[in-house]
Amino acid sequence: METYRVLLDANILMSKTLRDWILKSALYSQGRFQVLISQGILDEWGNHTRNNNPTLDDGVIEKWRRQIIESCGGNDCILRGFPVHEIPDYPDPEDLHIHAAAIAGDVDALATNDKALIAYGRSEAGENLGYDIMSADNILMQLVDFTVPDFWVQLYLSEVRYWLDRQGNVDLISQLRQLQAEKFADYLLKNVVNIPRVRVTVDRMIAKRCCGLCPTCRNALHI
Repeated sequence: METYRVLLDANILMSKTLRDWILKSALYSQGRFQVLISQGILDEWGNHTRNNNPTLDDGVIEKWRRQIIESCGGNDCILRGFPVHEIPDYPDPEDLHIHAAAIAGDVDALATNDKALIAYGRSEAGENLGYDIMSADNILMQLVDFTVPDFWVQLYLSEVRYWLDRQGNVDLISQLRQLQAEKFADYLLKNVVNIPRVRVTVDRMIAKRCCGLCPTCRNALHI
């Protein structure tokens, strides 16, 4: 069985929701998917995170960085030391390091929400890159094609548990739709969320975390 290798762009790492779904799908896949990140992409994520949070403690950013590296499989998933060359008609010279990382990592796809890169991948000039350039939504749907619904049931319940523990409520489908992962959200809603045994499991998770009297619990318990 060949491993499907995906390079994550910094704009995917910037979204905790998209990052978690893709990274966790690799962890749950038992080697069917592998996520790669370059040192340059990780540095770009760090710079954007710092710019968006000027007073955030450096230790917090470092903790998140370690979590990303651990989630993609440790230091072996970080690409470093590869050459970077110009290629004709590339949309942004500052992103040439991303193409170089994709080649160095021998990836099947680059996951990015950069519209210019996605358009380039679909153009005649992008046909011979050696890998596909796909949105996060399309990457997740590609992974769906390689799996069965039970795979996503486990991952969905893991995400529900995380968000309930963190903030006491959860609407994963709305999260995904807000991030333009609409096809994947529709897939989850039809094939995972609305399965009776999944609904029962989520209802029980919610009930355990509340008194049963608030609107969320009353709805979950069908009161």
